[in-house]
Amino acid sequence: MIEPNADKPYSNRMVMPRDLETEGRLPVEAEPTFELFATWMEQDSKMTEDDIEAEMMSWENFKDNINAERDRAGARRVF
Repeated sequence: MIEPNADKPYSNRMVMPRDLETEGRLPVEAEPTFELFATWMEQDSKMTEDDIEAEMMSWENFKDNINAERDRAGARRVF
């Protein structure tokens, strides 16, 4: 399989539909998930620095809340 962005951490690598289609693993035209990814990428490309900072703060708040609830329940932390 082609590994685009091999210099990035694995979780940040973008697997393009054409790469999977080349290997015959996925009928790209029948995969609406890739349309959703494309929509998200377009939305992300229009974000300002303030938008990005707000999203990062929201994510940190989410993680803190998940960990707090797990602490309360005596479960291991996820983040």
